[in-house]
Amino acid sequence: MRQGELVRVFEEKNVVDPEDYPCGVALRLLTRIGSLYERLGLMSESKPEPLWRCCPHGAECWAGATKPRRGSKVNDGRITLPWIGPAYERGGVVVIAINLHNASGLLTEYSIVCSSAGTEDHPSQIGSFEASRKQAHRSPFAYRSIRTAAMLLDDFDGVAIRDRSEPSELVAPINRIARLQAVKCAPVDGRRGSPTSTMRQNCPPLLLRAELAILQPSVVLTVGGPAEHAIKQLPGYTSVRTQGATKRAIVSIEGETCVIFSVAHPVSPAAWQADHAALMRHLRSKQRRHPVDLRGG
Repeated sequence: MRQGELVRVFEEKNVVDPEDYPCGVALRLLTRIGSLYERLGLMSESKPEPLWRCCPHGAECWAGATKPRRGSKVNDGRITLPWIGPAYERGGVVVIAINLHNASGLLTEYSIVCSSAGTEDHPSQIGSFEASRKQAHRSPFAYRSIRTAAMLLDDFDGVAIRDRSEPSELVAPINRIARLQAVKCAPVDGRRGSPTSTMRQNCPPLLLRAELAILQPSVVLTVGGPAEHAIKQLPGYTSVRTQGATKRAIVSIEGETCVIFSVAHPVSPAAWQADHAALMRHLRSKQRRHPVDLRGG
């Protein structure tokens, strides 16, 4: 896949306005990930197929799972390109969730996130932040996960750790992170489109390490127990003991060490709040111990 080909995909799909098309670093990284999907047979614009047909684990993973309706506009079963914010840079912060909520399709992440994809009645994640809303698509996921990621960006920047409770303060952070889904499929289960146990077992080893190698983050935030378990499957994963309740680990990706922090899923407010607060204490304590070198683990 070439960069121009990917831009044409955005033009043809017409899910976001041109100002939200990826460009620069984001476009280069997204093109590399698209090329990865093409090499594995998971993505083809000439003959698009749902993952249960084109993925090497498709038959096994979808055995007994309910497939989305044929022709569905929000969950067509195809692989989804990850969100890479226009201000994301290598060495930055990547958020890992388990899968999309009853949604799939090549540009679905962009239709969920970008301001131009939403409406006044149904704003996107950025649109919700701009309107000072704490829920997008009836979910607190974006608000709470980006609120936590923003603290990691503060640490990366070497500035004082802030807890951004005002949604409008999260527009800049969401534009600086990349977000990966550890599982690419979203079965129809009447609830959240939770992946099957087989999907959780097969998908992360197939793609997650290669995606991280392209994005080259220095910090990863896993959101929810299943996402934390997914990254534990990667070779080179090592848990690190920390003070308090903060969950921390490291993983080696192509010779580079990436620090991993884990918090509870935002749909569990009490558990997420406890983990979020513990991480904030950990980061502030680290800054007090190492006031000069703030980017270390």
